[in-house]
Amino acid sequence: MSSLRNAVYRPAHQERAQPYVTSFYSAIALLLVSFGNNPSRVLALFLCHRRSRRKFGLLEKHKDYLVRAKAYHKKQDALQKLKEKAAFRNPDEFYFKMINTKTVNGVHKPGSQANKYTEEELMVMKTQDIGYVLQKLQSEKKKIEKLTAVLQSTDSQLPSKHVYYAEYRVTSLKMAPLLVPCANPPDRGDGQAAGEDAKEIQLHNSKVEKLPVMANLRENIKSSSRKGRWSWYYKGSGLESCFLVEAYLLCSCRETAASYRELAARKGRVNDLEKLYMDMAMQKELKKKGRKRKLHEDEIVCPTSRPVYKWRSERKR
Repeated sequence: MSSLRNAVYRPAHQERAQPYVTSFYSAIALLLVSFGNNPSRVLALFLCHRRSRRKFGLLEKHKDYLVRAKAYHKKQDALQKLKEKAAFRNPDEFYFKMINTKTVNGVHKPGSQANKYTEEELMVMKTQDIGYVLQKLQSEKKKIEKLTAVLQSTDSQLPSKHVYYAEYRVTSLKMAPLLVPCANPPDRGDGQAAGEDAKEIQLHNSKVEKLPVMANLRENIKSSSRKGRWSWYYKGSGLESCFLVEAYLLCSCRETAASYRELAARKGRVNDLEKLYMDMAMQKELKKKGRKRKLHEDEIVCPTSRPVYKWRSERKR
């Protein structure tokens, strides 16, 4: 039966037009097998095939069907809920929005809300807004003061000095770039201190600070290691500790730079809030009673882009 089934004529199911990447390799493989390895002929046949099948539209994949099906069922569920709401509606129910709104071509149009609040209510709302802006302004100023104090204490912090005694000479030599070179350096040997009276070794790190000062520590180490009078410090002293010191300094530099950027951003925010507060206060004063007028540029001593108003003097009881 299988041979007879295969003998029956069946039309070829040609592929419809679809995105270029999905159908390119299959079409190229089929054309290469059918017509040899002539690239120009294969490309011409492939383009003709795409143009002939373009009229049937894109071939929908399963993922495209899922998107379309979910959108359809979502709309059907919404319509079903509206139908149920209309079916179970009470004919005697009443809402004020039924008379406050109107329909234009089947679309609900809400009424105008221009005069929704009175002048007193608007004044109270403006006062609340001004109070909120003033609260944020004071909060930003306190943060700026705190951040400025921290940065000033970091800048003015004195460099520390560490004292290492003779028995800890190996530990002190690991930080060799920060040692004070003596006038008569000892001979190269097993690393013991020269002389019995050598009691202590003092670190001199006056150039080390908390701010970005020693960013070029590695270059200083390399340039100093070339000198003969420093070479005895570097042999077997473990320069990886120096690189750790450099990494620590770089991290502190980044943190300090980030703090300065934050300080600049907060100062800009304070300036914006001050301008907003002045504008809102001016608008509030203009809403109050009293005769006032806007001054011209020739009436102002130092004219600026901001408007200046003058109120008429009133006699106070």
